[in-house]
Amino acid sequence: MSDTTTTFIVLGGALTGLLSLAFQFFLKLKTDREIEALKSQLARQNFIHSKVFVETEEVINHIYKTTVEINAAMAEFSATDAETNEEQANKAYGKVQKLLNDFRSYYTLHKLYIPKDTAKKVSEIMEVMWDMMANEVALNIVLARRHMDKDKFDKQREGVVKYLGELHKQLVVIQELLENDFQRILGFPE
Repeated sequence: MSDTTTTFIVLGGALTGLLSLAFQFFLKLKTDREIEALKSQLARQNFIHSKVFVETEEVINHIYKTTVEINAAMAEFSATDAETNEEQANKAYGKVQKLLNDFRSYYTLHKLYIPKDTAKKVSEIMEVMWDMMANEVALNIVLARRHMDKDKFDKQREGVVKYLGELHKQLVVIQELLENDFQRILGFPE
């Protein structure tokens, strides 16, 4: 073998090694850029998801707090005898009405942060609460008519009280399901 051939072989090997190193460097640079782009994209997604989660958490807290307040106000209204204390009954009724209206307004604007199956339960709770309130008013009207025929009075009163009891049972079941949904959404362990 001649010196020239040996030189070409050595130079070819060196060139192949340099090309291999350059190619590896290029691949590493390209891979590093792709990794950085993916990290950046992931950071943006995490930021968006964390903002949505925070908003969802705030909506859940508000809904839960408001339903508890509505239940307390409804209990206060139920305990008030409209015949003996009309002013207190009207005040309690106004409080429940305001809470229900505020709840409806808030929820209508924020329900997109709640999964659809959970949103249906919130809507069911709202419907049951409105129905309960209407029947509490009906019961007060019946009670105000105590002077009518005793059998007719007892029958009307019994019907409204029975229906209110059924609504209350529905409300308890739906609230339990809703609490479970809220805890699942917030990541509580099962």
